[in-house]
Amino acid sequence: MPEIRATACVRYRYRYSDCSRCSEACPHDAISLSEEGATLIDDRCRGCDLCVAACRTGAWSSPDFKPVELLREAITKREWRFACEPSGCKGDAVVPCLGAVDATWLAYMAKRRIPVSLHGAGHCA
Repeated sequence: MPEIRATACVRYRYRYSDCSRCSEACPHDAISLSEEGATLIDDRCRGCDLCVAACRTGAWSSPDFKPVELLREAITKREWRFACEPSGCKGDAVVPCLGAVDATWLAYMAKRRIPVSLHGAGHCA
């Protein structure tokens, strides 16, 4: 389950903020937004960690999904395979949801000329 560090949340730090990136990224409506920040609705969360990938301040984190660590490992390889965990596919990195692999990651890999493939994309409707 993802966790939120409220003090890093833009909505918490700036009460006038209308940031809703995490909530918009969540396909399960598991995030509630208020002036106090974002909160996780545990019984709706499916652990896809799309909120972690969507948050630009690092307020959301997950013990099972460490994007920076994945990138550090990936840049040491000649090619890299991301796989969707629920699909059962195999890869160099198995992520909770392929949707969490954002454009910034892909651009970072492309800049280093590391071919990337995504496995299990057909798992979700």
